Amino acid sequence: MMSSLATFLAILIVPFWAPTLVKPGKSLMRNAALRFGVGALATAAALLPVQLAFFPLGPLRLLPMDLGFLWLGAAPFWVPFLAVRIFQLGFADRAKNTMRAHV
Repeated sequence: MMSSLATFLAILIVPFWAPTLVKPGKSLMRNAALRFGVGALATAAALLPVQLAFFPLGPLRLLPMDLGFLWLGAAPFWVPFLAVRIFQLGFADRAKNTMRAHV
């Protein structure tokens, strides 16, 4: 139960929070790619403590594979949240650039 709750919170909070760490630049495509990369890596980093705390550990050499399976298995849940947040930030950046162009 606690592992499901911790995984749910990591999947829900991190994809909305992590892309805001990327400072907007001039290229909207570069910003989107960078935000997706940062969000995906932050989600993996947030799932690592869940993997270590709640799931049985085998040999340490298998830990990256276990984390990879957890990250990819949870991808249908965290990728849409991350995509929505990237679109929101992209639209906000585009609106700021448009306002600067008209002023």
